[in-house]
Amino acid sequence: MPTVTVSIEQTRPRGATPAEALRLHDDVGLSYRAIGAMWGITGSRVHQLAKKARNSNQ
Repeated sequence: MPTVTVSIEQTRPRGATPAEALRLHDDVGLSYRAIGAMWGITGSRVHQLAKKARNSNQ
């Protein structure tokens, strides 16, 4: 059976930075799912971005 190789690029909108994800979640109170819907990415990806921002602040 032949194999198919697919390149997966994780792209995000220009304003979708880890710091902005954390700010919108913590300060504004939006859920990860709502932020993801606004940015066109999944809520779990937004959660990963916020986690990255939290870890960089320590």
